[in-house]
Amino acid sequence: MPELRGVQATPEVIEEWIRAYRIYLSAPGDPFDAKKDRTERINHVAHEMNLRRKQAKRRVRNYEAWYRNMKKGAVPPFENMASLPEARPIPPRPGGSNSSRNRYAGQGRSQGGSQRWPPREGSR
Repeated sequence: MPELRGVQATPEVIEEWIRAYRIYLSAPGDPFDAKKDRTERINHVAHEMNLRRKQAKRRVRNYEAWYRNMKKGAVPPFENMASLPEARPIPPRPGGSNSSRNRYAGQGRSQGGSQRWPPREGSR
């Protein structure tokens, strides 16, 4: 329920999201590759906050969604709005959306199991 992010969160949790996002913005990244840039920045957040990468990524993503929902008016505004860093949009994945396409298309992987149907004569 991303639209409720920030409504259910306590102020301490939101402060942690803000801290993670500030580290994310100040982190060095790769200016020539958007995907590598985000990966390196999230790794930096994980290192600085002594978290696993997945936890750091979740905090940054929660901040971005919370900030977006706050701007839309879906979430009540934060008490200290002036101190919030502006959330940058997440760059699109290279190659566009893959949701309508088969995940294994063109990779030589079969869709079914390893069994042959109908079974050969004499098997079993």
